[in-house]
Amino acid sequence: MAHTFTVDELGINIPVGEGQTSTKDITLDKAGTFSFYCAIPGHRSAGMVGTLNVQ
Repeated sequence: MAHTFTVDELGINIPVGEGQTSTKDITLDKAGTFSFYCAIPGHRSAGMVGTLNVQ
């Protein structure tokens, strides 16, 4: 099943295909604590969420 790594506040939405891994270089120029989640319908409500801390 496909997934995403999505951080709305930072404009990040990285798709990951079924059975795949994904790598992407990103530059974060904003410190803070941000919520990330999988944007596939039903995944966020199923608990595919976390916290990203940027210092």
